Amino acid sequence: IIIDRTAYQTELPARGDIVLFTPPPSLLEIAPGVGTETPFIARVIGLPGETLEVKQGKVYINQKLLTEPYLAEAPQYQWGPIKIPAESLVVLGDNRNNSLDSHYWGMLPRQNLLGKAVWRYWSLDRMGAL
Repeated sequence: IIIDRTAYQTELPARGDIVLFTPPPSLLEIAPGVGTETPFIARVIGLPGETLEVKQGKVYINQKLLTEPYLAEAPQYQWGPIKIPAESLVVLGDNRNNSLDSHYWGMLPRQNLLGKAVWRYWSLDRMGAL
């Protein structure tokens, strides 16, 4: 994956962006083996000011169903509803049931963003712009 480290200096994160970020303090507290030097990657799902809920295998933003064709499988957990604070995001992995993401450790502070994924070069059958 190729990351644009300058993307969020000129634009705000958008739903669907795949982002690289440093783990938030809440993850470091519950998973002490994770180091701050290890970046994570996940998809932006919830934006500041929105209400998000995961129920019955689906994600709802402000009570509207979110279409997610990229999912490996439907989430097998319930979460929320939660109100996303200013300067925070909800990021979820595409492999929802096996991902250390916001449903596990909470909101991602926007300041933790390292960049936006812009190009996937492996695997060959999935190569291209993101």
